[in-house]
Amino acid sequence: MKKRGQFYLLAALIIIAIILGFVVVNNYVLSDSSSKLYDLKEELGIESEKVLDFGTMQMNGDNAELLEHFTTLYNEFAGSDKEIYYIFGNSEKILAYSYADENVGTISVEGAGAIGIDKKVKRDLPQRRVEGEEKVIVRIKEQDYSFDLKSGENFYFVIQQEAGGSQYVVTS
Repeated sequence: MKKRGQFYLLAALIIIAIILGFVVVNNYVLSDSSSKLYDLKEELGIESEKVLDFGTMQMNGDNAELLEHFTTLYNEFAGSDKEIYYIFGNSEKILAYSYADENVGTISVEGAGAIGIDKKVKRDLPQRRVEGEEKVIVRIKEQDYSFDLKSGENFYFVIQQEAGGSQYVVTS
């Protein structure tokens, strides 16, 4: 009889260890994807600053075209599992947009079926100015984000990622 009780105690300890193992691994995976998002935030902040500096020095302050090219390339670099929203400009003109996959057609091969062709398309975001203040508010997925406009060129971004059933958001 004594050995039977020891068996149940040992079985209970093994089951508890397995459950704790799953919880620890799950928490590690969730924290790992959010830390990568913060690394991306720091990197995008540094890179955009360098692009703005280059545009100011080399292109006589005409940064809109340069920043649009930069955001196109950076969006491809960041990967498709993240949504990045870009807000830039000065106190006179602000551009706010993101890139989204849009189906532009299909290719069919006889016997193999059809394959969709997606292309990244720039989509403008709704925005509004706050009267009497140097502030712009951008609406992203029914959420308002407020950014202070400083003198000169401004560059802001919002990065969203869904991982493990949770929504992570970082802003500049």
